[in-house]
Amino acid sequence: MPCQVLPPTVEEYLQEATKDEMLQALQSSDDPVAKEVLKSMLMPKPWSFTSICRHHGLTYTNLMEIFSKYQLNSGLIRQMRHLPRVMEDTALDAMSKSEPCPRCDGEGVIPDENAESMADGEIKVRITKPCPLCKGRKEVRVPGDKLARELVYESAGLTGKKAPSVAIQQNFGSGGDHSIESSVGLMKKLLK
Repeated sequence: MPCQVLPPTVEEYLQEATKDEMLQALQSSDDPVAKEVLKSMLMPKPWSFTSICRHHGLTYTNLMEIFSKYQLNSGLIRQMRHLPRVMEDTALDAMSKSEPCPRCDGEGVIPDENAESMADGEIKVRITKPCPLCKGRKEVRVPGDKLARELVYESAGLTGKKAPSVAIQQNFGSGGDHSIESSVGLMKKLLK
């Protein structure tokens, strides 16, 4: 007979997601049930977190949605701190640049194959002509990165958006509510 593994309790799950993180997640939630659970957690009662959740009807699925939303929002705040620099870098990547001409290696002239080389005593004279690519300017204009340009135009509102900036799909379960303990076991399997 196979050994049946009992699902971990919510308290065991809280060892991974600290109580402070869970309190912050419940506090940041707009869900009225989450607010009631938070009040009960902060009261000096000898109830376990699992009992508090059961008492208020907060399922593991709801708890995970609240915690996931909190973690996502925390990550987005950290990400947004870097957004100005990333946008500036993207704009710089989108800009055209001047680079040394690849045809003449930035010299402005190329050997003239059709002209005869004249010798002045022992010195051979190099016959050149203006580079046809850069017209003797020694540089060429190179367009900026195409994708960076599209992003700059899109963020400036010059072109339409093709997709939402953030698309999140969360599926926590396959139907009815799960008990908190059984759902923790399922979540641990998914996270492995």
